[in-house]
Amino acid sequence: MDIEKYYEMLEHLEEHLQNMDMETVNQLLDALFDIKPVRLKWYLIKAKAMVKEGKDTKEIIQFLDEKCEPWYPYDDVEAYLALLEVLSEMTGDVVESKRYRYQQDKIREVFLDMQSMKWELEGEWETTLQNVENSQLLQYSDINTLSDLYYIRGNFYLYVLWKAVSGRLFPNEEEEIRQTVLQKWNAKYYYEHLLNGKKEKFAIITTEGEEQISCKLAARALELLDKEVHFLKTEENADGDIHKWLEKLAESNTEGGVIFVLASGILTEQLLEQKDMKARLERLTVAENDYQEGNIAVSRYGDYLEYIADVYNVSTQEIRQELYQEPTCRFSVIIPCRNVSRTLYYTLKTCLNQSFKGKYEIVISDNSDISLGEDTLVYKICRELNDDRIKYYRTGGNLPLAKNYEFPYLKAKGEFLFSLGADDGMLPWCLEELDAVLDRYPEQKIFLWHEATYQWPETEENFVGKSGIATLLSKNVYRKGSPYIFEYPTEPIFRESFYNYGNNYMLPQLYHNSGIRREYMAVLLEKTGVLWGGINQDISMAVTIGNIEEKLCFINNPLIINGVSSNSIGSLNNAAMLNIQQKTMTQKYKSTYGRGQRVFSYIERLCPPLGGYNSNCYTCIMYGYAIGVISDETFEAIDWKNIYASSALELKKEDIMCDKKLHILRYAVSQHGDELLEWFDNNFYYNILEPVRLIKEDASSSEMKDSAKPHIVLENKEMDVEDSDCISDIYKASLYLSEVWAK
Repeated sequence: MDIEKYYEMLEHLEEHLQNMDMETVNQLLDALFDIKPVRLKWYLIKAKAMVKEGKDTKEIIQFLDEKCEPWYPYDDVEAYLALLEVLSEMTGDVVESKRYRYQQDKIREVFLDMQSMKWELEGEWETTLQNVENSQLLQYSDINTLSDLYYIRGNFYLYVLWKAVSGRLFPNEEEEIRQTVLQKWNAKYYYEHLLNGKKEKFAIITTEGEEQISCKLAARALELLDKEVHFLKTEENADGDIHKWLEKLAESNTEGGVIFVLASGILTEQLLEQKDMKARLERLTVAENDYQEGNIAVSRYGDYLEYIADVYNVSTQEIRQELYQEPTCRFSVIIPCRNVSRTLYYTLKTCLNQSFKGKYEIVISDNSDISLGEDTLVYKICRELNDDRIKYYRTGGNLPLAKNYEFPYLKAKGEFLFSLGADDGMLPWCLEELDAVLDRYPEQKIFLWHEATYQWPETEENFVGKSGIATLLSKNVYRKGSPYIFEYPTEPIFRESFYNYGNNYMLPQLYHNSGIRREYMAVLLEKTGVLWGGINQDISMAVTIGNIEEKLCFINNPLIINGVSSNSIGSLNNAAMLNIQQKTMTQKYKSTYGRGQRVFSYIERLCPPLGGYNSNCYTCIMYGYAIGVISDETFEAIDWKNIYASSALELKKEDIMCDKKLHILRYAVSQHGDELLEWFDNNFYYNILEPVRLIKEDASSSEMKDSAKPHIVLENKEMDVEDSDCISDIYKASLYLSEVWAK
């Protein structure tokens, strides 16, 4: 179908919407929804239809959430912001309505070369700044107005700061902070520190210009909150070495704790690119968009262990003791969990069914939503199995994914550590095999191995394979006895991962494909300044180790079964969204972003994570460069065309978020200049936007009717199995492989 024809149909529906009955409107919307990719304009018309239908306005705003990324003026972005402006006003939230109006204005000013509209906000802004700057005794009305103006301008972390001041100076006023702001990355963590009453160190760094007034006011606000404030104007810093200035603050920080750094987003990104800063400075607050990077960003500076001790709400001494503790058992099998399904029960059964006779532990990190309390499904399963080898830990808060891996690795007391997902499994000989290998190679700190793959029968069809079918795959066969161990250099494997995502499985992800001796965690910290991080903790770790180690050691035997289920984070991340009822990953995991979340630097945003294996891998590679483990030489040799082509080819038209993802990718491409953008548009952009009516598969097909039958492929040979129950869960799959390979 021609794009113009498709848009004519949308515009005709929008034009006649008010004169149609709702049954006809919904029928036409459903028919247009089958044309993919679903464009932003369709969502806008759907939202207007919801208004006509009398739906709750807040529900309509929620429906529009995540359907657009207004980083630049692509198709219907201004209409999207204008509709949200109107809807917000309908709810009575005038401040929110003004925020959307301000955003439209900034887009016109920055991208469309239109003179900024001098509407009523500008005069109010200047007057309020002067009032607060000149007042010896601050008034509630001025503080409240200032915080609202910061919110409207997207300067959310100064909004949070002044809300904290308002609560401190005027505790009797019932003025609540917006929860939508506290749900932004690390905003809750920052807000808690503002209110904790401790004399923590805050460094404010400012350049010349409008931001200097806001920074001076921020210093005053922090002092009112009993913080120790250090102020630096970059033009007064003669040698330009901000790093030395921050290091002196860190050295004088005798009581420990995190040093917070406030600076504009632009200046923060400049600092993050300095080599000496990479291991010491980490941005905590997310960039709403590049055109508002003049707003204040919050970062943390100094010792990473100080930071994560703060995130986990323990002492730095305790974290250091855990990191450097002597092992008390041979193995720690680490299973990070969050709101898991019953698959965990069978995963644990495989962990307990080991031929190894020595001492080992199974470390459970229960990061289930804090609102569920203590009696979570994870806890119930552990209690049901009632085995002393299971060591259960509750995280005590909603941790982001990477921190839910880091936390149990620190708790683990084994000599050798590796992790599984809550739907993975161990083969019965896994620990026995590893025990023999560790003795044979006492100097080797890292080992990788082969895996089988198991798809749980309840896995949704849009993830992998077919729903309703238990699937067991293994390219390798287990050979009992001394396995073949081989070494290989890391550099060619890593470089090839730019072109072949599968090469990441030959790098240590420290997640079901590999493990480390516990002392290697200290090596990671020493060489990188951090432990776990990145958008995907497994691929980020593969990139990290793949660049700090010259050689790796591989065990040529399958030891683990990699499980795939509808509860798999990786599967969720890479699955296409097929209907408008589905929540995005951001919506699902919003409660975990409050503290400890790794924020993308500008470099990382050049390769945005779009839910595909390649695009997420490229984001992790950018993370490796951002923390300093990837060299400038490697970074400068990047073939950007290959990266953007691979990311574009992963986009699926049937994914209802395709329009948004495509424009996020296009914006990243545009950062390299017009020539690369023209290449991208001609080769990918217009082709992906070409509308296609997708035909739905018939669920009653004979293929689907046969779905109860298990599917087993070993060494590329299909196995004919009559008993459909033989691999109905991952524990039975492990027993089945044990029996087959024993023969």
